[in-house]
Amino acid sequence: MKAIIFDMDGVLIDSISQHTKAWHKALANNGLNESKEKLALLEGMNYKDSIEILSKKHNIKFTDKQKKKIVAEKNIEFEKIYKLKIYSVKQILKKTKKQNIKLAIVTGAHKEFAQKTINENFPNIFDFIITGDDTKKGKPSPQPYNAALKKLKIKPNEAIVIENAPLGIQSAKNAGIKVIALETTLSKKYLEDADIILKNHKELKEYLKKIN
Repeated sequence: MKAIIFDMDGVLIDSISQHTKAWHKALANNGLNESKEKLALLEGMNYKDSIEILSKKHNIKFTDKQKKKIVAEKNIEFEKIYKLKIYSVKQILKKTKKQNIKLAIVTGAHKEFAQKTINENFPNIFDFIITGDDTKKGKPSPQPYNAALKKLKIKPNEAIVIENAPLGIQSAKNAGIKVIALETTLSKKYLEDADIILKNHKELKEYLKKIN
């Protein structure tokens, strides 16, 4: 193993419930009602693709201007309720980095939010971040993880991905990478496509000890 690639929301920071709450309100304000559970299943997908899927599901057509408005409203709602909560990962990250294993992030979040979050809370830990703004297609497409492999200059079998949601798992598997899923935001039944399912970061820490 030469690298570990982490998702951000739901893996490094405990933010999914806040994202889904903000999405729920912004979409409802624009005539689209979707359950918070179903919105959580779209976690990892970029904003544009999420709205496209939901609009088709509910047979509502949004113009590009309306889509941008929904995203803007979602961001405003998120900023109102957002409180940073970091999972117990810093010790895992620092120990892994000392073993000369490269660390990267692949997230569907906007570049500005992702970089600010990582730079302020995980300085000098990750080699780079691939955000939702860096690829034409987001998760579940393999593009985000393929981009990470290219930057890492490694083969798929030389990396492990840590994810928490179905679309992220599919994205990594489509890129040929082994996936560890954490039950931080969704139950095991939604994570069955992963190679390994762990309950929490404590189990992740113990697992990584065994393979390093």
